[in-house]
Amino acid sequence: MKIKTGVIFFSLLASTLHAAKPRFAIGGHIGTFDMTNAQKSYNAVYGDPILTVGFDAEMIILKGLAFHLTIETGSVEGRQVILTPNPQPTDQKSTFSMTPIHLTVGYLFGEKKPWSFLAGGGITTVEWSDTNSLRRTSGNSTGFHVLLSIRKEWEKFNVGANLRYSSIPNAIGRGGVSRFYGEDDIGGLSIDIISMYKF
Repeated sequence: MKIKTGVIFFSLLASTLHAAKPRFAIGGHIGTFDMTNAQKSYNAVYGDPILTVGFDAEMIILKGLAFHLTIETGSVEGRQVILTPNPQPTDQKSTFSMTPIHLTVGYLFGEKKPWSFLAGGGITTVEWSDTNSLRRTSGNSTGFHVLLSIRKEWEKFNVGANLRYSSIPNAIGRGGVSRFYGEDDIGGLSIDIISMYKF
């Protein structure tokens, strides 16, 4: 009975995908991430945006329903601070690393035109760590994001730019400079240059 049910399920799934005429693309991106949701804490220790690199995969079904997966990673180095009313940097190194995964559901406008636009939103999960000479703090936190993308389309590939805003609340804020400033959200604004191969 279980085998028969499984066969029926996968047959229905295959029929649905065939009717939806899925189109696939894979590629990668480079970009920058600015932790605007914890701006005071981040600027006190790091300051510079995080440079990111990542992998992208996309499926388009029907007339433009889009499912986009992004996996990226990045890190930045800064200096520990002394917590005074105006925190002062020390000569002790601090490193923040992050690996976000973004799953976006949206709509792609103008898929077969020279320029296309994707708008959507979804879930973001981030594995992160903040390491210095005194301790290592890490976690796996979840939030949401919204995404806007513009692409120049050719027959087999595209090149474009992504603008993404994310919110990852309750990730930090239990100690150190983030508690000092009362900030707990490690989300922010990212800008990526992306290229994908379509098949």
